[in-house]
Amino acid sequence: MQIHAAMVDRMDQNIGRLMAKLRETGKLEDTLIVFLVDNGSSHERPKRGGKNAEADWGSVGSFEAIGQSWANATNSPFKKWKVQGMEGGICTPMIAHWPDGIKLPKKSISREPCHLIDFVPTFMELAGDRSTYPKNFPALDGVSLTPSFIGGKLHRGKPLFFQYGGWQVIRENSWKLVQRKSEPWQLYDLSRDRTETKNLASAYPERVLQMKTRWEDWGKEVDLQTKRQKSKKKPTKKK
Repeated sequence: MQIHAAMVDRMDQNIGRLMAKLRETGKLEDTLIVFLVDNGSSHERPKRGGKNAEADWGSVGSFEAIGQSWANATNSPFKKWKVQGMEGGICTPMIAHWPDGIKLPKKSISREPCHLIDFVPTFMELAGDRSTYPKNFPALDGVSLTPSFIGGKLHRGKPLFFQYGGWQVIRENSWKLVQRKSEPWQLYDLSRDRTETKNLASAYPERVLQMKTRWEDWGKEVDLQTKRQKSKKKPTKKK
């Protein structure tokens, strides 16, 4: 954890240097700065080894994590951690700083759910020309975050879908349906239960079925293969 804290401190200092240079050059007020992390805390064992197993802890060649106890602490109050489909694995903080463009009081907090897929539409809108997106690229799934910069709501036409590490997730407005491998689906109302303590699947079976069907339809649309599906398709060895 000392190494982890030192890394956070070093990052903080250098972000400070970047912002100081923007301020010095008169560009800070009109520059959009977005900071976020890609997932919840890493719960892997502290000494992970790998190709540089003998490297000193904290050196360039080392490969460490903070372990489950510290991951649980740093993810508090959310459940689970990296690779998991619970909020501790997929919900991360995001900070947007843009004095000339964000028309909200300082330190305002937006509760609008967003995703990495929303950044390209956001930046293209801010650049003023969405027509530059290559026509031979897949259609953009995300939405622009700019309404949230002025206190507005995001209007997402379809749910958010996740699949990774044996976890399946669909987020539709405040409702979240999540499944680990072949275990039963769990349903949560994040507007009332942000930390996922009350599984409502048995109380709302129709909603579970509806959201599960939407997730399966999305899987077919993107030609998704789960680990279970891949294992079934493994060719048998000939004797």
